Amino acid sequence: MREFRDAAKDPIKINFDVDKDVFSDIAIVSRQLEEIHRDKLRFH
Repeated sequence: MREFRDAAKDPIKINFDVDKDVFSDIAIVSRQLEEIHRDKLRFH
């Protein structure tokens, strides 16, 4: 809980941490989509 109170004083830090998580999720998803797309091309 103390961490949250410290972070509330520094909202930019929270946003940056969230952005990092979101970007890594997007990177993972796009990589999976590329693999799926490649498999489709191979089967057609």
